[in-house]
Amino acid sequence: MKTITCVVGSLLLLVMFCPLAMANKTVLNAEEASAFFTDRTMTIKEEMMDPKSSAPAEFKAFFSKLGGVRAIGVDGSAESYNWQVDKHGAFCARNSTRWREAICGFVVQENDTYGLYVNKRGNQKAKTVDGRAVFDNRWNLFLSFSDFQPGDQL
Repeated sequence: MKTITCVVGSLLLLVMFCPLAMANKTVLNAEEASAFFTDRTMTIKEEMMDPKSSAPAEFKAFFSKLGGVRAIGVDGSAESYNWQVDKHGAFCARNSTRWREAICGFVVQENDTYGLYVNKRGNQKAKTVDGRAVFDNRWNLFLSFSDFQPGDQL
């Protein structure tokens, strides 16, 4: 009987605290996401392994308020992107030489860290509550953002 009580109690605690663990992940809305990128330089780390180096790619990027991105890799290589945030807060970046279509996802803040999460379809749809997208645990972390600096610091 004690074993059943412990198992049931553990399951109840898990059900109660699982939403709390997800609650600290805030999906930025359109205004917040635009402000997050506009006129800032930051370090970006791809969470997928780079097939050439067998390590995640990392680069510094400057996001202009006009929607352009200049990115410099650790090896000195440079790339250009375009970025935009839609009315639902979905962030999209396009680079025709790297990705055939735009990469879109949602910027999620968890404590002091920020990441771009994408779903399997890579689209810009998410469940919303009171006009704000809600984190979905089926999303995958695609990019991590750190080392934020105002203006062009490349």
